[in-house]
Amino acid sequence: MDTLRYVQQFGRSKKDNLKPSLLSKYHVGSIIEVYPFRIMDFGCFASTSDGLSGLIHNSEMSSVMQNNLQEMIDKQVPITVRINKFDRRTGEIAFSLENKEKTSVHIESALQHETSAIEERPATSDAPETVVASAEPETEVEGELQPHQFKINQPVHPEPAPQKSIASDLSARLDQETADIQKFLEGVLKQELSPVARKMLRDLLQNTSTFRFTYAMQTAVDAFEPDVGVQLMTSIERTLREKA
Repeated sequence: MDTLRYVQQFGRSKKDNLKPSLLSKYHVGSIIEVYPFRIMDFGCFASTSDGLSGLIHNSEMSSVMQNNLQEMIDKQVPITVRINKFDRRTGEIAFSLENKEKTSVHIESALQHETSAIEERPATSDAPETVVASAEPETEVEGELQPHQFKINQPVHPEPAPQKSIASDLSARLDQETADIQKFLEGVLKQELSPVARKMLRDLLQNTSTFRFTYAMQTAVDAFEPDVGVQLMTSIERTLREKA
């Protein structure tokens, strides 16, 4: 499920659907199990556990599914769909529910099961252990405190727990998001990002929301040509047209 968790965090490019392993395994009409991972105004995106992702339009959903999408994403509830469209040139995929009524019952049952499982977990008791006092009198040395005693004029105060600042939490989250996205981009480029590129990445994430950045990143990756030679020849071709 590592692929699924990655998809849920960063989404997928349509080009990822064109991997040979996915092209040979999935076809139009295939009945498969997918997990919703991102809600859109017009529907939601869902992915198989091995990374094939596509759109389920609002018109294909039952009302139960539409009303519980976020909870389904949080709890990774799978649904059964049919592949209605698989463009093997662009990688665009569309799903439809195999059976809306059956899917609604499945969703309600799965979410209810998750809730019941949480409620049935045994609660850990925070009550202190009962200490049985010994009947034998304790011998006390004058001027020396026994383990159960303290001086009235020297009360014991618990040390305050260290407070984590909001700025510190945000900085740590930004560092983690930068590292995760850097890893994804380096996989696309097949090489490490330069220090300048890493700084640009962090600055962009700091100045915009992760969702907006991820959407822009997916759009750019779809149109990106990783072959440096092709990039150079394209640039030369463009320069020749401008000079003509």
